[in-house]
Amino acid sequence: MPGISDEQLAGADVMGALTQLAENLAGARPPAKPAEPTGPAALRVPDFASIAECVPPTGAGHFSLLDPSCSNEYSEQFRLLRTQLMLHRARFERDQDFRTVCVMSTQKGEGKSFTASNLAAVLAVAGGQKVLLLDSDTGSAPLPIGVPLSEGAGLPYALSNPEDWPRTAYRVQGTPLYVLPRAARNRARTLDLEPLPRLLGVLRQQFDWIIVDGAAFASCPDAGWLTAAADGTLLVVRQNAAGFGAVQESLMSVPPERLVGVVFNQSKSQPKVRVRLRMKIG
Repeated sequence: MPGISDEQLAGADVMGALTQLAENLAGARPPAKPAEPTGPAALRVPDFASIAECVPPTGAGHFSLLDPSCSNEYSEQFRLLRTQLMLHRARFERDQDFRTVCVMSTQKGEGKSFTASNLAAVLAVAGGQKVLLLDSDTGSAPLPIGVPLSEGAGLPYALSNPEDWPRTAYRVQGTPLYVLPRAARNRARTLDLEPLPRLLGVLRQQFDWIIVDGAAFASCPDAGWLTAAADGTLLVVRQNAAGFGAVQESLMSVPPERLVGVVFNQSKSQPKVRVRLRMKIG
């Protein structure tokens, strides 16, 4: 935070400082709506019935909210996050202008993919809306969706052929949740995210929400593409993971008008995961 000395940082309350920084950044004008595609791509209606189904693993981890044994206390945390997101969406003159949220973190291991996948699940299941989870995190293992993927499947193909995205997407069985996986392997050296805005422009015509499993700022040179392409960005911060200075730098990397809030993720023990939410709604 500007004006804080090194001595002050050493004893600073990280969450208090994050809250203050979020308050300073809040209140900016909502981001402009990305340009919608025109021509044949804008008129094409995908055949959702033809999209293949998948059954991702549940339990304590990704998609755990889809597990019938998920505790009420645990699910309520993500329901609260969903409510906060809906309140943020209400700032816009037309709700449909805000539908793409990128979930980022400062470094690996802070719970970004966990938060993105379960946020997408609660939006789809609790809200009954058509939700797409897009895996773009080239710095970690692909999201598990329970089906094998060929080398050319997933996000790389969709980026090159945005109008043909249903060919590489999957619907989670029994839910309105769809997943656009990345690929069978880690393609960090070859995946070009520059066409992402065009792909999101096509997808936003078909889904109520698009949740992007983004990247860690510290390890992804393409992080700027992700935050610029989405309508809003959520930053996941895990206790005792990244230093305050690094978190501050991550927040400053997000345009103020696109910063939705901060999710504070604290893991006390395994396999139980506690999620505490601290968000500033403009």
